[in-house]
Amino acid sequence: MDLRCCLPCRSQYAANQYLLPFFLTPDFAQLHDVLATIFESAQLERSPISQHAWSPEAGIYLHASKQWEYLFAWQQLARRFAGTVGLRIADIGGGRGAWAAFLANRGADVQLFDVNFLWDHRGDTEIESRFFRWAQKHAYQPRFGSLFNLPIETGIFDVVTSISVIEHLRYKRYALMEALRVLKPGGLLILTFELSLQPERHQDALRQEIFSPQSLDKTLAELGICASGISAELVAESAMRIHQDQVLGIPVGMTVGGIAIAKT
Repeated sequence: MDLRCCLPCRSQYAANQYLLPFFLTPDFAQLHDVLATIFESAQLERSPISQHAWSPEAGIYLHASKQWEYLFAWQQLARRFAGTVGLRIADIGGGRGAWAAFLANRGADVQLFDVNFLWDHRGDTEIESRFFRWAQKHAYQPRFGSLFNLPIETGIFDVVTSISVIEHLRYKRYALMEALRVLKPGGLLILTFELSLQPERHQDALRQEIFSPQSLDKTLAELGICASGISAELVAESAMRIHQDQVLGIPVGMTVGGIAIAKT
C-alpha cells in the first residue's frame, strides 16, 4: 500500500493519512465484499470498475472512480472506529450517491446534505422526489444545505465525509472549515478529490477548482494542517493508470486522491 503519513501538527487536527492512488494497492481486491455490499445497499447492478452505475428505481448513482473512493473512505472509517452502528455521520455534497445508503445499511445515523439532488437526472425530473422517499424508507435523511453553511449544530458528528465534491467549489478553505465545525472532537473528516499536475487544463463550469499537490498543501496549511507529502511522481503514475483503465469521467492527466483528518 502506498500510504503516506505526516507528523501531527501543532493544532487541533492530527493523524492525517493520505492514500493515492487506491486502485494501485492490493486492498481493492481484498475489499471486494465491501464493494459488493455498497452496490446492494443502493439497489444497483454491479458494474465494472471503469463504468458508472445508475438505479432509476432508487434514483441512486455510483460513478466509476467512486468505487475506489468509497473503499478508501471505508478503510479510514474502519481504522478509527470499532463499527458503524450508531455512529453519527454527515455526508456533505453526496447528492444521490450510493455512499450514504451503504452507511445507513450498516447501522449508522446518516444525514446527507447537498444543494442539488437533481444532478445527473438524465431527463427524469421526478428522480429527486423518488430518491427522497427511497432514502427515508431506508433509514437516512437527505437535507438541503450549503457546504459553506450547514443547517446543523457545532460538534455533533463522529464522521464527516465529502466524496469528490471539493473540486466543484471555489473558496475550499471555508467549506472545509464548515465540515470541521460540525465534527466532534475525536471525530474524523474524510475527503476525496480530483487531483492533477496541471489543474487549469481541466477546470470548467463544473470542475471549478481542482487541487494540485501544491494547492492541496496550501489549503491544508491555511487550516493549520501539515502537508500531505503527495508527490508529483505519484500523481503522474496514478493519472496514467486511470487513463489506461479508461475510467469514465476522469480526463487524461487527472486522478483522484484521498485524505483523512482527525479532530483532536
